[in-house]
Amino acid sequence: MTSKTMEMVSIHLPEAYLEGLKELVRLRLYPNISEAVRTAVREFLKNECVLLQLQWHELLGVRK
Repeated sequence: MTSKTMEMVSIHLPEAYLEGLKELVRLRLYPNISEAVRTAVREFLKNECVLLQLQWHELLGVRK
């Protein structure tokens, strides 16, 4: 990531997803729900890059 600034977003999740995230935090796999979601989004974007045959920076719209 080229920038350390973050924006807040609101999302609606099924209750089961939220409970799963809380469990990951409870198990100390992540320090908080936000970090677990950031990790999930980052991995999702990386996978999409592979499927779309894009470089990471192309998908994110940033320069190398």
